[in-house]
Amino acid sequence: MSLNTPYVNTIHADDEPEFPGNEEIERRYRGWIRWNAAVMVTRAQAAGKGVGGHISSYASVATLYEVGLNHFFRGKDHPGGGDQVYFQGHAAPGVYARGYVEGRFSENDLDSFRQEKSGPGRGMSSYPHPRLMPDVWEFPTVSMGLGPASAIYQAWTNRYMHLRGIKDTSQQHVWAFLGDGEMDEPESRGMLQARGAPEPRQPHLRGELQPAAPRRPRARQRQDHPGASRPSSAAPAGTSSRSCGVATGTRCSPATRMARSSTS
Repeated sequence: MSLNTPYVNTIHADDEPEFPGNEEIERRYRGWIRWNAAVMVTRAQAAGKGVGGHISSYASVATLYEVGLNHFFRGKDHPGGGDQVYFQGHAAPGVYARGYVEGRFSENDLDSFRQEKSGPGRGMSSYPHPRLMPDVWEFPTVSMGLGPASAIYQAWTNRYMHLRGIKDTSQQHVWAFLGDGEMDEPESRGMLQARGAPEPRQPHLRGELQPAAPRRPRARQRQDHPGASRPSSAAPAGTSSRSCGVATGTRCSPATRMARSSTS
């Protein structure tokens, strides 16, 4: 018998269950949401605004979010009490873009990103902000060290209440989405190690490490916004709106449209 295995925290592909949803449909509207998030941030960087936002963070975590929202996360109406999800702060544009596709936000709302008082619609906070948007966000996760620390303490609290018979939290999970910026904070890794000291296994906590931002090689998530590169206000001749943005160093036209499905 060998004690070595190539599988750590995973299983062989042959042992995976069938995907519960429709992969083609989910991949299609995930592309719409990615596009809407990028357009929203680019339009927030237009002349007269210049507030920008983060693009690559959501692009790199969109699949994790959508699979989680569609198939894993439990809502507050779940008999077990529901999960607690700590969304990565710089990926907030994707959550707003998803709400737009769902019909929860208007185009004017998305054009009010980072403009809580001056936008044409409902002000959309830069990052998860339960006080400004209590119907959207449950937990604040920015500054970057706040999300990991809060998630770990939440899992501790759930475990404490369960072990002492205060509340049955056995069906509640804490999900924490962490990017490179969060893991740069020393307290994030330190608390993850300290978390295992009193109780080696913490069944309530689910940590998801976000892959590196794919659209800007070697770029950190805290620098993946148009304001970091200050693109030129005029696009070179022959440049279309489909090839604008941070990747080309040109600014997209404010007229770039959002994508929304016309089918149910």
